[in-house]
Amino acid sequence: LPRLNMGSCVMKRASWVFIRKHFPKKKVNQNRLLYWFEVKQFFKKYNLPKHVFLCTNGKPQYLDLSKDWAYLLLENALVNNQVFSLEEMLPAPRQMLQDKEGKRYATEFLVQWRNGIL
Repeated sequence: LPRLNMGSCVMKRASWVFIRKHFPKKKVNQNRLLYWFEVKQFFKKYNLPKHVFLCTNGKPQYLDLSKDWAYLLLENALVNNQVFSLEEMLPAPRQMLQDKEGKRYATEFLVQWRNGIL
């Protein structure tokens, strides 16, 4: 689903919903790195950003899709979930605000939207 903006304000981050049966399946005795490469190619087809949140039934979990550990977490999530989504991380790490010591942090405002009224 595309990002929803209202002017320069992001109302909803872009997200991608995947059904496990359409996701690359790890073959018996398949080398884990080869499988991860297959998954990376699958994500590349959908133009996923490098930094995403994995959303299943619990709290969203940060994934850096350029790191191999992210695919281990994803693989584990697929065991118990038929459907999962990935949501873009906004702001991305390099877009975050920076304090005097150089530490980066994000600021987010949550707005409730009911019946078309803010």
